[in-house]
Amino acid sequence: MSRPEEKPAGRYLYCLFASGEIQNFDLSGIAGHAVYAVHYQDLVAAVSNTPATYLEPAREHVLAHQKVTSAIMQKYTVLPVSFGTICKTEEELSKLLREIYPEAKKNLDRIKDKIEVGLKIFWNKETFLQEIGEADPNINRLKKEIAAAKEKGIDPYVLIIQLGQLVEEQVQRKRQSYLHLIYKPLLVHAAEARLNDPITEKMVLNAAFLINKDREAEFDQAVNNLYERFKNRLVFKYTGPWPPYNFVDIKITGV
Repeated sequence: MSRPEEKPAGRYLYCLFASGEIQNFDLSGIAGHAVYAVHYQDLVAAVSNTPATYLEPAREHVLAHQKVTSAIMQKYTVLPVSFGTICKTEEELSKLLREIYPEAKKNLDRIKDKIEVGLKIFWNKETFLQEIGEADPNINRLKKEIAAAKEKGIDPYVLIIQLGQLVEEQVQRKRQSYLHLIYKPLLVHAAEARLNDPITEKMVLNAAFLINKDREAEFDQAVNNLYERFKNRLVFKYTGPWPPYNFVDIKITGV
């Protein structure tokens, strides 16, 4: 595909990869703009022209970004670039590639032939009540004291604070238990792993795994085995493959 002739405000970045070959993409990116390659030595940036200097993370834009990155990932190990990264000119993009080249190559070597998968696990409603509420006598006692205080017209504020603290402590204990039962067994099938912070109280696990492409089926089976074991207690959300966003040690920002 030939490069568009218009001279827009910026160059939008999708991803980076290593190749000694001249690249010609048959891809459309954000707002339908053609995707083309900018080379620096053997480092390649997949970009498209954009009239904008800032892009709102609208659903269609995010999906276009993911589509381009996923298409290139089918052939190459990619260094993902965060959504909304724009260089004002191709000269500034070339300067950026020169500056990040050593770190980009280092990261690409480390993640070569690997993909990222994500695993988020949640308590279902019944299990959360059983393991966090009903299982702890102190939590049950405080709940009764709060109810009694309300019946008497007494403000149970202090008791509610204590209850919240006890619930959080119990949540942390149970999460640690599930880390041993679920997260640690999966580590033996992964090249690297990252444990991210839970984003809701009922989230048990929020993890990302970097796995070798030739071990993807093995990892999938390990996750499926754990799902079968815990499916009546927990909700699994297994996603991927993704570019290794959680395992890139370089920040790429527009200029």
